[in-house]
Amino acid sequence: YQTGICSLGFWLLDLSHLPEAPEMSDLGMSSEVTWALLRDRKGRSVCDSLVADDYAALLGSARGLALWHRSVPFCAKCGGRTESHRAGRNRRCQECSERFRPRVDPSVIVLVVNGTHCLLGRKSEWPPGRFSTLAGFVEFGETLEECVVREMREESGVAVDRQSLRFVASQPWLFPRSLMMGFTVEALRDEPLKVDDDELEAADWFSAEEVRAALQGTAEQNNLRSVPSKASLARTVIESWLEGLGA
Repeated sequence: YQTGICSLGFWLLDLSHLPEAPEMSDLGMSSEVTWALLRDRKGRSVCDSLVADDYAALLGSARGLALWHRSVPFCAKCGGRTESHRAGRNRRCQECSERFRPRVDPSVIVLVVNGTHCLLGRKSEWPPGRFSTLAGFVEFGETLEECVVREMREESGVAVDRQSLRFVASQPWLFPRSLMMGFTVEALRDEPLKVDDDELEAADWFSAEEVRAALQGTAEQNNLRSVPSKASLARTVIESWLEGLGA
């Protein structure tokens, strides 16, 4: 039930078990309706074209719930089969009535800054010229602050000032089940980057002017030519930092 979209109720129909996507006519829909990737690492996604953020939240929640339901077919307590419960928000064992609830994996999205420069990294599967903030999952027993310090050091070799850590925003990212928390943090000192090749293809410092050009789509000759789409928390964190710098 979503209160942000005209207070309407919505149903999820998961067709992932089918060998091929059905024709729209088989679903009683117009032939003008097409299947599309909700998330595309290589370019614009469906979420970039939606008229309201609520629609992106609705589609993300639907996909996350569908993945979760498929991952809990049996009870971890007695081995019995589970069934959907409470309108799909839980699953319940048919044998012992044990209930299972969706879990989320906390993660941090971090923009490391040094004056009017920020640290961005990229993965090899991304389009050429695309960079983003650094990120990582919170480990068991770890605080968010400790995670930020550890992940930045592991992925880039940069030590950050924990006292400068500033929370920006959070976002559920159900691909498959993350809750992302976005921060900015200042680098403690200038030091050479030591990129973790298992996590990133490259990382570098970029000026505010270079980042603004990437946001505006005018960075044709720079290594940094694009940043994540408006549907991502990384974009929100980057824009927040630029706004704080002013013109």
